[in-house]
Amino acid sequence: MKNKIIIMLSVLSCSLFQASDIFKAIELNDKKVIQKWLKNNPDVDLINDQGQTVLIKAVQAGNKDLVKKLLKQRVAVNAIDQSGKMALDYAAELNKHKIVVMLAKKNATVGHQDNLQKVAQIKKHHRNMAIVKGVLISAGVYVGLGFGVIALVKFGCIGLM
Repeated sequence: MKNKIIIMLSVLSCSLFQASDIFKAIELNDKKVIQKWLKNNPDVDLINDQGQTVLIKAVQAGNKDLVKKLLKQRVAVNAIDQSGKMALDYAAELNKHKIVVMLAKKNATVGHQDNLQKVAQIKKHHRNMAIVKGVLISAGVYVGLGFGVIALVKFGCIGLM
C-alpha cells in the first residue's frame, strides 16, 4: 500500500511539473517547449494553480497559433478559472479580436456579463470587415479584368468590330 501511494505521488508530481512547464513556456512564448509539449499528445485541458487552462493562458499571452492548435484538439473552450472567467472573457478584455472570433466560432461563451457587449462589438466589426474585404476583392477582380481587356485591345490582341 505504501509503495502504491509513493508511486501515485511520483506520477502526480511529475504531471504537475510538466503542467507548470507548459504554463511557464506559454508565458515566455517558448515555442520549442510548446511544440514539444504539443507533439507528446498532451492533456490539453490541464489547469494551473489558479484554475486557468492552457487555452486561457494562450489567450492571455495572445498566442493565436497555440489557440488555433488547441481548438483543433477540441479543448474545453468554456472552462472557468478561479476568478470566474473563461477564455473568451480574457480575449475580449485584452482586445484580441482574432482570438475572440476563433473562440466564438467554437461556441465559446463569456463568464462575466460585462464582456458580452464587447464580444458582440468585436464579432460585428469582424463581420463588417469580412463584407468590406469581399467587396474590395470583387472590385479588384472587375478592375483587373478591365485593365486586361484594355491591354489586349491596346496591343492589338483583340480585334474590334
